[in-house]
Amino acid sequence: MNHVFTYSALGNIIALVPLKHHRSKSLQAITTLHPNVDQILIYAQHHKLINVQIYNKDLSPAQQCGNGLRALAYHLNLTNLVFQVSNKYYDGYKINDSYWINMGAATYHSYQKTQHSAYHRIHIGNEHAIFLQSMTE
Repeated sequence: MNHVFTYSALGNIIALVPLKHHRSKSLQAITTLHPNVDQILIYAQHHKLINVQIYNKDLSPAQQCGNGLRALAYHLNLTNLVFQVSNKYYDGYKINDSYWINMGAATYHSYQKTQHSAYHRIHIGNEHAIFLQSMTE
């Protein structure tokens, strides 16, 4: 029986593996069986508290993955839950059939301008680049 569940979450392919089944599957075996996976989430559920270990495609540990946590909330089909990733906690909510994860406040790092584009660097647990463009008709 396959205990690796995959979801497409806003362009990312997320693999969800219950901890009790992870013991028999190595991370490398998961990426071999599912080569398009972007993140792997190993999880253990304790009522509404979900302990999560997150790994990137290259098997390096990740501190957070909002799309992955949303996919896991959908998979578990819980209305309100709390994710524990390392020593951080994230609240998850189901509102009108959509799942929301409170990732905390973003911090602004800087404005960057290159030859081809300009963008803002922000940090929401990991670095993101925000590109703004004007919308004209």
